[in-house]
Amino acid sequence: MVRKFLFFAFNIHIVLAKTVLISGVVFNMENEPTRKATVTLSNLENVPLIVETTNRKGRFKMKNIKPDFYYLTVEHPEDGQIIVKINPRKKRNRDIVLRLTVAPTPVPPIVYTFSNAKPLETDPALRMKPVKTTVDIGKIIVEWGKRSQAKTYQLYRDDEMIFQSNENSFEDT
Repeated sequence: MVRKFLFFAFNIHIVLAKTVLISGVVFNMENEPTRKATVTLSNLENVPLIVETTNRKGRFKMKNIKPDFYYLTVEHPEDGQIIVKINPRKKRNRDIVLRLTVAPTPVPPIVYTFSNAKPLETDPALRMKPVKTTVDIGKIIVEWGKRSQAKTYQLYRDDEMIFQSNENSFEDT
């Protein structure tokens, strides 16, 4: 009987472990809790999935989140906003507890993983695998490793977009 109970409890833990909790506290630039800020969890297509409001202590909580790629946007009409990108880990995703500060002027998104580690300045999903360049008479071919998160690739020359495609190679003639 005890074995059956332990087996049942272990299986429930495995089923429940597939989701995580995203919680945190939001502060303004004066380091005071931001009340009634809107916290939105969106997918990469910017479709809102969950919308919460911070309480009087600036706290929010989002339960039963499937580890995936998300944007978390916090907006307050007077204090400002912050955007956070959340990336899943390949294994052992854990709950995240965030301490966020909204700012009146937008700043580039910071990146967290489902591990409660420190935030990253640059998104690891944007790190390109080695780029292979082939130069021939009258043409240049640039190839790079595919990224599972990328739907399209864009190449720029002198701040002007010269290429957009879902293919991972570019030929300039």
